[in-house]
Amino acid sequence: MSFPISTRGAIFAEQLSLPQAVTAVEAVIRGYEPNSISTAGARIDFTGGMFRLVSIFSMNLLSPISSGTVTFRQVDRGVEVQYDLSFRQLLIFVTAAVVVMFGIFPLLWMGPRGSVPIPVLGVAWLWLFGMNFLMTRYRFPAALRRGLAAVPR
Repeated sequence: MSFPISTRGAIFAEQLSLPQAVTAVEAVIRGYEPNSISTAGARIDFTGGMFRLVSIFSMNLLSPISSGTVTFRQVDRGVEVQYDLSFRQLLIFVTAAVVVMFGIFPLLWMGPRGSVPIPVLGVAWLWLFGMNFLMTRYRFPAALRRGLAAVPR
């Protein structure tokens, strides 16, 4: 799938073995309290999402991510870490919230005078979904890099 449903990327961890990289990335993901996580060999599958018992004020990295997969591949001087993240839950939630909060409620409360122009709905959607998408697209690989860099060599 492609934007805005998912994003993919890869990072490289020099001078690490495959087990070291898997253990480090699993620890990073567990630190953000996923709904579920499973590790099988050189693959980690996890689910996150907004409807978890974590503080909404903590900017939890997994809140915008519905699910994700991280795969590992040993290469010459390290490990290639590839990730694939899905934002399906965020897409559905933000779309519904914008339509209800900025589209339906104003019409119900103020009648035709309360109609919000469609471009305003678009801006609200872009801000709420787009910023969460972009921030997570930057923050997820950064968190993986920090976790991998912390492994003693």
